[in-house]
Amino acid sequence: MFNFKVNLLIFLIFIFSCSPNTDKDINWEEKVKSEILAIPIPKFPKKTYNLLDYATDVTSFSIQKLIDLCNSQGGGVVVIPRGTYNNIGKIELKSNVRLHFEDSTKINFSKNKNDFLPMVLTSWEGNDVYNFSSFIHAESQNNIAITGKVVLNGNGSKNNWWNWKDKSLPVPKRAENHPNIRPKLLKQNRDNIPVDQRKYGIDSKLRAYFMTLRNCKNIYIKGLTLINSPMWNIHPLMSENIIIDSVTIISPNNSPNTDGINPESSKNILIQNSVISVGDDCITIKSGRNNDGRRRNMPSENIYIKNCTLANGHGGIVIGSELSGGVKNVIVEDCKMNSPNLLRALRIKSNEYRGAYVQNIAMRNVQIDTIGGPIVGINMDYKSYDTEKTKDRFYTSCDGILVENINCNFANQGWLINGSETLPVKNIKFKNWRVASVKYAIHHKNVKSLILEDVSIESEGAMLRLTKKDIFQKKG
Repeated sequence: MFNFKVNLLIFLIFIFSCSPNTDKDINWEEKVKSEILAIPIPKFPKKTYNLLDYATDVTSFSIQKLIDLCNSQGGGVVVIPRGTYNNIGKIELKSNVRLHFEDSTKINFSKNKNDFLPMVLTSWEGNDVYNFSSFIHAESQNNIAITGKVVLNGNGSKNNWWNWKDKSLPVPKRAENHPNIRPKLLKQNRDNIPVDQRKYGIDSKLRAYFMTLRNCKNIYIKGLTLINSPMWNIHPLMSENIIIDSVTIISPNNSPNTDGINPESSKNILIQNSVISVGDDCITIKSGRNNDGRRRNMPSENIYIKNCTLANGHGGIVIGSELSGGVKNVIVEDCKMNSPNLLRALRIKSNEYRGAYVQNIAMRNVQIDTIGGPIVGINMDYKSYDTEKTKDRFYTSCDGILVENINCNFANQGWLINGSETLPVKNIKFKNWRVASVKYAIHHKNVKSLILEDVSIESEGAMLRLTKKDIFQKKG
């Protein structure tokens, strides 16, 4: 073993016309931030509907009946009184209704899968499908909110929901991975089978999500704690004008696919002041998978993430892997990350069948104590399934990535970038990094226009690895 310090003050000498323009970059960021910070918190009529004034028991039926009544009378605030309530089924949000839980309320959702039927039109891992309703669901609603210091327990466990993905179980018991389930859905996407023929549910065992807001506008979520989700937690789908503030999302680090917040084909989103520690990606930005995403043609765009704390997960901020509608204009600022079980700080992932574009991504002012992988990981060779493969290729254009003001005590690696040989990653800038210790320094291939400015990495037992296809040159 040997020690060495890598101090990099690097500027690109060979610059194309498409190289980043700093002033232009600043302009898009300021424009996006000003627009997002101007999103108004939805306002509701002052009339209050306390559940105990209308029902003797707190059940999913009584909650839903009161939401419907409030909506029919022009809207207001539906209040769920303090208490612990069990076996709660589907809750459907309605326009002009704020669902508010009094402090210290606990909601334990039902383990009976039938309580999340009938099936609804949704997106499951970017595939359009009829499947279980999310526990909290909204479809084509405007001006909705769910608030309060409440604990919402999805009751995911090795014996409930998560076992449908448990790779240690025989195939019939983990039906999600059965050849007739996930591969079938991917093939239906590939072959453009009409969505009304893609009906799954109980027999298929494709897990429900905790919360899906599909085709909605003006959404406000604040104060909630979500634990033990069956799968994805908060899933804005084809929605816009969204504020997610001061939420806590917790699932064990070995729980399958319990992503924290997953905007999909959605725009104008503020995520702030939140804590996420899960079994998959913490915050993941998506836009549909393969033909379904391309047909939808709705990017996720104008997303501002600030002052969040991210712990366990496959990635802190992740873009992909389902991004066939594109992702653009994402800003991440003033966040903290700390866990040996956090595998990347920023990750972008795609493959040759799911691609579109990723452009204008800025991450700055991030404090990292310890993470178990690279600070930045970009891979355009993410795994694919046989039944999604086509003769056509859809490579991802990844253009314009800025990561600056990074302070890190330990990362497994500085960065790991595997671009596509056909369409290299381009216009990446890393600026003002202070990395006290890494196990491995850096690796990248198939990258154009990589600019490093004032980057300091102390590495033990590893050497810089560069390839001939990279344009990466020192000055001085």
